[in-house]
Amino acid sequence: MLKRTLRNKVITQLLQHFHVKLIPTPHTNDVHKYILLAVLIVIGTLGIRAYQNRTKAGDQKTVNTQNLLLPDLVILPPEKLLIQQTNGQKELRFSTSFANLGKGPLELTSKDNPEADTTQVLQTIYTENGGTQQRVVGKFIYHPEHSHWHLENITNFELWTIGDDRMPEEKLAATEKMSFCIQDWEQYKEAPQDNAASQTYVGCNKKTQGLSVGWIDKYGAGVEGQMIDITGIANGNYIIRSVIDPANSISEINEDNNAVLSYVTLENNTVTKIDKP
Repeated sequence: MLKRTLRNKVITQLLQHFHVKLIPTPHTNDVHKYILLAVLIVIGTLGIRAYQNRTKAGDQKTVNTQNLLLPDLVILPPEKLLIQQTNGQKELRFSTSFANLGKGPLELTSKDNPEADTTQVLQTIYTENGGTQQRVVGKFIYHPEHSHWHLENITNFELWTIGDDRMPEEKLAATEKMSFCIQDWEQYKEAPQDNAASQTYVGCNKKTQGLSVGWIDKYGAGVEGQMIDITGIANGNYIIRSVIDPANSISEINEDNNAVLSYVTLENNTVTKIDKP
């Protein structure tokens, strides 16, 4: 009798700890059934909580970025600007350059999906202990006119009016989503000291593309798509807003430095860079 009383006391304390209530009944056998059910509930609760704790620990390990050698893409102001008339359309054309100032390379590989007829792009991220992780960042698009594979939606360019605070006020025009072949073009003069000494990523195939630490990828003003249609826009001062990775698809050290503002004057068929008014 004493053992049974002690057992019931322990079970009652466990039930109180896990906020489980017994439904009272005058029948002894029923009480035993409820106690057995309560014990099973307690055991199940302990198991679930242990699993949740393991899962949370695993999630924290997955999202911890302290040991990841992430890239940091920084877009630079256009080096070259010009206005061109094409079939009655007035085009503001510009060059594009962006650098990797991160701790590790931007490395892209592909995975074909025959069912969807698409080529998925995976970002390979290196870790400090020599490991790697892969994350889906978009799709590769094939451009038959120059036999290149491009990463979709990697840059965007917009023309804005200038507000009273000298910041963008109203967007007047923009490029469509632009795709690029990404490769090491030249070293960045202001790159960190631990930049890659030589080119690693060369070519526009879908097997591997990327941008090494301390290197720049460049597109000239004459390349297809490097323009904003400014037909009908009046002469005056404006802002060109250049953006790299506008959807933040690529994992980076810093997502807040992906845009740069350039101030220009449009006058008839000329465009001139100016300082911030």
